[in-house]
Amino acid sequence: MNHIVIIGAGYAGLTAALRLSRKAGPSTSITLLNPSGTFVERIRLHEDAAGRGPRRHVIARWLEGTRVKFVERRVDRVDTVKREVFAGDQRLPYDALVLATGSMTDTSFPGVAQHALTVERFGALPKTGSVVIVGGGLTAIELATELKEASPAREVMLVSRGGFMTGFSPAAQTYTRTVLQRLGVACREHTAVERVEAHVLHTASGPIPFDACMWTAGFRASPLPAGLELPLNAQGRVKVDAFQRATPEVWVIGDAAEVDGRYPVPMGCKAAAPAAASAVDNLLRVQKGAPLQPFDYFAAGYCVSLGRREGFVQLAREDGSLQGAVIRGRVGAFVKELICRFTLWSLWLEKNGLSNYAAFKPRQPPSLPSKATA
Repeated sequence: MNHIVIIGAGYAGLTAALRLSRKAGPSTSITLLNPSGTFVERIRLHEDAAGRGPRRHVIARWLEGTRVKFVERRVDRVDTVKREVFAGDQRLPYDALVLATGSMTDTSFPGVAQHALTVERFGALPKTGSVVIVGGGLTAIELATELKEASPAREVMLVSRGGFMTGFSPAAQTYTRTVLQRLGVACREHTAVERVEAHVLHTASGPIPFDACMWTAGFRASPLPAGLELPLNAQGRVKVDAFQRATPEVWVIGDAAEVDGRYPVPMGCKAAAPAAASAVDNLLRVQKGAPLQPFDYFAAGYCVSLGRREGFVQLAREDGSLQGAVIRGRVGAFVKELICRFTLWSLWLEKNGLSNYAAFKPRQPPSLPSKATA
């Protein structure tokens, strides 16, 4: 295996490239493709929307001193028979292909693509007037508190089909509602949205006018490059085995993958780096003919920001449920900020051979097969 091509330079793709550069043999070439030369801190997109400044980083700087060839091109298609990737005027052969194409807001709901904004494309939000945020998960909550704290004169309303923070402990939900009330965020739970039109959100309870609508009700994997016919789940994530392979030559990591594992692997940067590290190590085991090891991931908890001054950390129990202890207030906000910064530090650690992903492994040994080979 001499040519490894990675498509996508987000948290997963960049981690995979840096790890391969360190661990692969000198005869292995590594090519990283991305349509932009900029790495985006997706974990901070809600901060960007509130006008706190974009968090962008030049990818080439992360790759300085490595063996990775960076190609700033959008992939046009993949020929899986000839094992070639076509991107503009580039024609790249591969022996192994790593897909790290990430995720995006699902805008397939009626009217969303035409009349709503997302965390990926939000433009200039009004500092006054009304902003309606549709969704009841982490993105919606972080976005609502960030927007309201940044511009108190702005009217912010959360609209969710179900309750807010479903799956989190009662303590975390109560604290979140307390902060939302304190900031002055209006909340409409258990409100079914029917469609979005220009400046009005139609719900089963009646129309809700707005100056801007932010849609956070669901994410899906980014579309695959043309030529890749792989099994997908309802979110567009590629169904991969326990070792993160879709086929013997195609590996899928990060938000683009649904892993056949003991615990579900959530979308987000917390799982991206461990997934990339596991896939790279297995890819190198293939080269050596060594047994593969399953990617067995466990999320120890979630960190949630509620503006710049408050937040919480929800710890998970051993069964994966988010019903453990809650660390809240300024301490919770401090821990969340540390985690955000650590997503960048982890790239530096990976580049310098100091990474360690033991914290993301379950305490009990995996129940998946661990002696499979390519």
